[in-house]
Amino acid sequence: MSYSGPTIEIAGASRARRVKRRFDAVITIEDPGLPPSRRVRFHRVPHPDHLVLIFEDLDEPHPPIITATIEHVEAAISFARERPAASLLVHCHAGIGRSPAIALAIIADRLGSGFEPEALGELLRLRPMAVPNLLAIKHADAALDRNGKLLALVEEWDGRHPRNRQRRALNRQAILDAYPSLRRKHGPARLNDSFGADRVALKGPLSSDIEFDF
Repeated sequence: MSYSGPTIEIAGASRARRVKRRFDAVITIEDPGLPPSRRVRFHRVPHPDHLVLIFEDLDEPHPPIITATIEHVEAAISFARERPAASLLVHCHAGIGRSPAIALAIIADRLGSGFEPEALGELLRLRPMAVPNLLAIKHADAALDRNGKLLALVEEWDGRHPRNRQRRALNRQAILDAYPSLRRKHGPARLNDSFGADRVALKGPLSSDIEFDF
């Protein structure tokens, strides 16, 4: 089965700022403590329905850092289910880790159980550079009752692409380095690598949030 539903676009924040009003609905995934000037929001009405999820792009829980939860994933799935005919923009900072994971959950939900390979195939067609966040995928499996099929598929695909593993490792280190209290424990990130450099910035207060803007 191929995906034949309404348009889904997966993007980074820079493109999202330019095209956000072309869609019926927008899901934003952003860093905790992101300065207001860098947030993607709507300030004129009417505007697309807007869901904001706030968590870091880490593939495993790492307290006190806010990472993906099943509540984040369920909120995104419900948001999409309530708008079955809506064109949808899903974006995070770079459009590589978090937004592809959330988009995969939505595509898998729309295709139905048993079509997990087709869902991953559609994700990679939409966003070939995607390296979906594993923790969000794990929660998608639970939310959709897929018994680990989505995570197994992504991990198997990762295994065939060593650059994915490199990207995950460097991204993880860059995020941990962005939290001063964790730097001494984990050591510095390799900032000369293009995968991690743009993630290093001091974070604000650690807080989790789900915002609806209708």
